[in-house]
Amino acid sequence: NLASRICKTQLPLLGLYPDELEFKKCFEVILEQEKLGYIKQYGSQWVHFYTGRIGPLCREVIKSHQYDKAKDVQAAMFDIFGEQNLSCINTSAKADDIQAFKNSNKIKEAFKCLFETDDDNILPYIEVIKKKAWGKKSITKRDMAFTLAVCEIMLNPRHPKISVGDDALRNRFNMYWVSI
Repeated sequence: NLASRICKTQLPLLGLYPDELEFKKCFEVILEQEKLGYIKQYGSQWVHFYTGRIGPLCREVIKSHQYDKAKDVQAAMFDIFGEQNLSCINTSAKADDIQAFKNSNKIKEAFKCLFETDDDNILPYIEVIKKKAWGKKSITKRDMAFTLAVCEIMLNPRHPKISVGDDALRNRFNMYWVSI
């Protein structure tokens, strides 16, 4: 439907964690271009309609894109490190297997490598992972924060899971977004 298509159009422009108000404003601009007078037709009920129907639909589209991109980042990370430096693990592995994975020397070393900087204060591993995961797209600071968040969730020995859940991803994204 139109709302879903508009959401998908906006995501490449606003990133995977768009500001709610900015997203709504952009959505309305595109909607008015597509369906002139549509918002006026709803009048004062537009905010209620957007909040109740369109907003939740857009959040689902955004969440789907976040998970797809997280898979791209994870695949890029495993490609960059290679199997000799990063063991493979199933995301549905049991807690004991995840703990053993995260406590292995390979994983600890890979995690440490993520945050080592070069002479220009750049994180080389994150840069390469980011380029592989995002392709030729012009990469934003939000994309960088997202890449860091996904890599940290997967490799941080103090984080008990390897799956990228909403809260963990959002919290780490916000932490990196503020610090970049």
